[in-house]
Amino acid sequence: MLKVAAECHLRGLVHRDMKPENFLFKSTKEDSPLKATDFGLSDFIKPGKKFRDIVGSAYYVAPEVLKRRSGPESDVWSIGVITYILLCGRRPFWDKTEDGIFKEVNGLCCIGYASM
Repeated sequence: MLKVAAECHLRGLVHRDMKPENFLFKSTKEDSPLKATDFGLSDFIKPGKKFRDIVGSAYYVAPEVLKRRSGPESDVWSIGVITYILLCGRRPFWDKTEDGIFKEVNGLCCIGYASM
């Protein structure tokens, strides 16, 4: 997943909706390559510029997206959330509503990453 993000970012492309459902194995072989899909929310960005819109899936959205100043780092955050789920077996943020999830993510952002 990081390799896909790195390749995209080197070309100025930000996926903006990285989540497990958007990664598929090419075949059922054990050494099958992983492929990224669903680039419908992706966009090109120039260095130093930021996206202002809120896009992506609530469980994987980065604090920078919610603050309307995101860039390639939002893909890295989403991959971090995916990794957390794979390692812990649960989501790091949960609520019954999308707004509740956003508050959880923003709450962490306000506390600071070092407090994790």
